[in-house]
Amino acid sequence: MLSRPLGPTTGRYWVGHFDGARFAMADDEPLAGRVFDGGADFYAATSYNGLSTDEQIWIGWHASWAYAFSIPTEPWRGTMSVPRLLGLVEDGERVVLTQTPYGVEAGREACALVDLSDEPTLSSVHEALASASGDVLDIEIGIRIPAGRGGLAVRVSEDGEPIATQGFHSRRQPSRQAVATGGSHQPKWRTSTLEASTRTTDRLSWARIPA
Repeated sequence: MLSRPLGPTTGRYWVGHFDGARFAMADDEPLAGRVFDGGADFYAATSYNGLSTDEQIWIGWHASWAYAFSIPTEPWRGTMSVPRLLGLVEDGERVVLTQTPYGVEAGREACALVDLSDEPTLSSVHEALASASGDVLDIEIGIRIPAGRGGLAVRVSEDGEPIATQGFHSRRQPSRQAVATGGSHQPKWRTSTLEASTRTTDRLSWARIPA
């Protein structure tokens, strides 16, 4: 697989054969390549060299030049993504890239999991989940939205002050909203595709629950 950056945020890849000197694309590979990450903040991904395993693992910059200079942190800007294990699988008559978070199970085993199944059902209210706390959170929430209208937002707070909000609305595009530490009256920084935060989420995904 060959990859290169695409604009300020993500990149493209091509599947083929490399003999050590020359890369030849597969016959059915599109000349323009395929986008390897549909998000707005997985830039300049590079794989690890010299690992003790033959697995191909890469990591990307969890930020974007579209908003990097507006992130109110110093001396660093942005953070790195969760490492991803790369693979190739057959999808019909073509071969496509797969990416799987790498090493996250070890982190989960080291942390106590919090079961929120006994928390009250929410409906147009704001409810604090006091039992959910920690430096790293892996949150899985199932909701049902009547008539396909509504949404969900998870706000992370520290010492009572909002840090970041992640969520979506059923009738809009996936949303990511950030509020600087110090309250909602602090300036917000955003672009047309992503709002940055000093606290980051590597991936926000959702799936429709069968009726």
